[in-house]
Amino acid sequence: MGGDKDGAAFDVPGTPEALGRYRERARGWVIGGVLALAVAAWQLAHRWGTLWGPVVAPVFLVLGLAACAVGLRSLSLGRRMEHALRSWPWAAHPAVLVPLGPYGTGVVLTGPDGAEPQPLLVRALPWRRRLLRTAPGGELWWCGVPGRGGVLTARRGGGPLWAEPVLGGRTRNRLLGRTAAGPGPDAAEPPAADPARGRRRKGRWRWVVLVGLLALGFARLCTESAKEDPRVEVLVLDRGPGDSCTVAWTDPVDGRPKSGPFRCAPAPEPEPGLWPEPYEDRQTAYVVSYGPWEGELYNARREGTSAFRDAEALRVLGAVTLLVGLVGGTAGLVTRRRLAGRTAVTPSGVSR
Repeated sequence: MGGDKDGAAFDVPGTPEALGRYRERARGWVIGGVLALAVAAWQLAHRWGTLWGPVVAPVFLVLGLAACAVGLRSLSLGRRMEHALRSWPWAAHPAVLVPLGPYGTGVVLTGPDGAEPQPLLVRALPWRRRLLRTAPGGELWWCGVPGRGGVLTARRGGGPLWAEPVLGGRTRNRLLGRTAAGPGPDAAEPPAADPARGRRRKGRWRWVVLVGLLALGFARLCTESAKEDPRVEVLVLDRGPGDSCTVAWTDPVDGRPKSGPFRCAPAPEPEPGLWPEPYEDRQTAYVVSYGPWEGELYNARREGTSAFRDAEALRVLGAVTLLVGLVGGTAGLVTRRRLAGRTAVTPSGVSR
């Protein structure tokens, strides 16, 4: 594998910035995982006795562990990338991409001087492995040495991907067998800019769909949790205008006495001689046991808390967001396939 030995790849403009963005994403995974684990721990400690705890805690626990694992693995690969980028230069090589299904993506690099092809296995998340598909003319940029791991990218300074030599003989033979098709036409030196804008366009709609699904799921969880709201007896301490009043009750979770506003039922009109002294006005209320509205009181008409109104608004917002994401994603996918088809039939490999 030949290449220019004049300078390290890390000195190429755009390469440190691309590695920095990779590490920022990795740290974001770790931070998100820690926050998810904190939510799971809080649910296990405080809300396990309700429907909210057993449903939410395992989900956040699995998501948190997975996110932390992805982030820590990415940070480890980031250190390897920096070592390789500081030790070796970029070198452009004709490449053949071989999809391996759920196992990843294989790459076979061939040297311009007729050297032995080098089969590699890309170690990256599925949506990051797609960065290699943007390589023009069948070329990829490689920073490393044969027989060891290194950094692959579709362009110098672009999104870095860690690749390792293939050790399994069966996978190695499968990758080397695909080199018979040839690496494709030569390409001019790619620019140093990272094609981040194009990637964001492709991934934007999937995040919109995810937000819509999360909103719908949270609204559904609120609806189911409301069925488990505990019922308490409240003592009316003071009545205000209309049905507003101040009541006292015993918290069903920790057993502490509390007081606060409530929407009371109208007080009965006293009859002469029936209640010679003031009586204790006791009424039935329900305590919200989930989400940011936890601890709020409401009556049988669901008055006194915004939990039900907010859940309904969240349900509508989630449905609209999901519809927009599905329509936008489908339209974008159709458009990209049409453009890809036009590019494929263009003579001499020239894109129009």
